[in-house]
Amino acid sequence: MSEPKSPGPASPETKAAEPKQEVPVLAYPLGAVGAVFGAAAGVLVMKLGADSGFYAELAIGILSGLGAGWLAKRGGWGVGAIAGLVTAVAGVWAEWKFGWRWNADSSLEYFVKHLGELPGFRLLIHAVGVAAAVWLAARQ
Repeated sequence: MSEPKSPGPASPETKAAEPKQEVPVLAYPLGAVGAVFGAAAGVLVMKLGADSGFYAELAIGILSGLGAGWLAKRGGWGVGAIAGLVTAVAGVWAEWKFGWRWNADSSLEYFVKHLGELPGFRLLIHAVGVAAAVWLAARQ
């Protein structure tokens, strides 16, 4: 008895007939809007946490990633990168506004220039927040 032949590689005609997955035109702008709204909610959570003595920086990344993926209605690394960028900017702003203070100067410019002097734990939490935003938005 002869064994059934497995189908070989797809022919050019078969490949051409397969529908291509297209990215919806509004996926990235909607992902950006979702990331901004999620980050704003995360900043609010961080503010409420800071008022209670709790460091809730991760909320910015988590809510930004969930908002980006949910509003874009699709995942992917592009949407994840947008969520990560929004999280990084919102996290630095929130840290300046509600978190760490330097006695020398309280301006945002001074804070950004000396961002690397933050305690290692805070920098780690910022990085984890950005990674969470990217992963949560990309996996949707």
